[in-house]
Amino acid sequence: MVVFPRVTMFLLCFKHERYVNESVSAALRQDYPNLKIVISDDASPDDSYKKIKALVSNKRHKHDVSLNRNEVNLGVGRHFVHVMESFVEGELAIACGGDDVSYPNRVSRMVQEWLDNGRPSLVAHSLEEIDEKGTVFVGGRTLQYRYQDELPLDSQSLCLQEYLKNQIPIRYVGAAIGYSTDTYFKFGRPELFPDYEDHLMYFRSLLDNGIHYFPEVLVKYRRHRESFTLSPVKPRVFIPPKIFADFLVNKNLTEETGLGDYRMHQLATQQWLDYFHAVRECFISVDYQLVDDIWASLLQRHKLLVHEKGLKGMFSSILRSAMTFRLSKRHITKKVGMNYVSPFKVILYGAGGACRNALSRLSPGFDVKAIADSNPDLHGDIIRGFTVIGPEEIKYISYDLVLVSSMYYYEIKEFLMKELGVHESKIVRLPAFVIA
Repeated sequence: MVVFPRVTMFLLCFKHERYVNESVSAALRQDYPNLKIVISDDASPDDSYKKIKALVSNKRHKHDVSLNRNEVNLGVGRHFVHVMESFVEGELAIACGGDDVSYPNRVSRMVQEWLDNGRPSLVAHSLEEIDEKGTVFVGGRTLQYRYQDELPLDSQSLCLQEYLKNQIPIRYVGAAIGYSTDTYFKFGRPELFPDYEDHLMYFRSLLDNGIHYFPEVLVKYRRHRESFTLSPVKPRVFIPPKIFADFLVNKNLTEETGLGDYRMHQLATQQWLDYFHAVRECFISVDYQLVDDIWASLLQRHKLLVHEKGLKGMFSSILRSAMTFRLSKRHITKKVGMNYVSPFKVILYGAGGACRNALSRLSPGFDVKAIADSNPDLHGDIIRGFTVIGPEEIKYISYDLVLVSSMYYYEIKEFLMKELGVHESKIVRLPAFVIA
């Protein structure tokens, strides 16, 4: 007997009155049998919701359809979270914009690929771009899909490193992807509600069960003046998240006054929080270079927004941006006082010369709390303000990771796991450029 997992296709709408008829009709024509369709309007000031409601009422359809209209405009990030947590059902959530047009077999093909490839956290397909009139054209997204290199998608570290190196645009556009609902709830509600919800789920998917892409065009991705990525400069009034309250004081942003910087900092901060969560919950083992890359990105993004003492302006000037790259990362950390996120609390294991090198070169994504060593002759020695402790004292220290600052990595790892019960994913081998 063929089993069809429960799937939700959700359409996020805002000021799409010109396009919702085509978009909603395409959703209702989906040939997948066990489908819930959620159509959610984010308090559009036009007739978007009125048209949606009339269309669903007047059109025959075989699917379970839920309509929602937000009382106030939530913005892309909060709207996405609201739909995921209030309306989505089943194992897979497939995204669509209220201006995009899905092929009738889109959901069926995505589910088939998802099942055939081990139910990854994210499944993606190709697209074609259309303009306001529905005419197909070759735009930036088309060229991106055509020419981007295909990484080995089973290599988590390579995919994460490539993404952080070339973060914008995202490898697979949000209008052409579906998400495992398990992955969303595994990480929980994003504290920062990033407007780039596809980046949020792409990053979480790389940390969880990976991604699968198949090169089949299944959606017409519309580009027009009201598109999120093509919107003209205009103010956006919003309430900053609590963790930004100490330094983000301007609530009236445009692309010219920092809205783009704010959105990217939202994303960078949330990605650090998600990575931190994945490490703490042992979803993944720490990659030293990834920690350094994510933290460096976070520092630079913070630098663009921070309200420093003696500076009245909200956003950085070209000079302040340049300073970010001239100063050492550790000096930047102290200078900007980025106190709303925490680095990993770590114990350095190994109190020799490698340890001293590590204390000088360690990424600011790690905060050293103690130095330990198995050699009793070293216990009590002082190394740059730290008193070397024995392994039996580790249990009294609050820490996230043990960083091995020694060439005897494998011996130390076995000892930590067998004698002290340290989880394998919590033991990190420091690279040669840090300790040698």
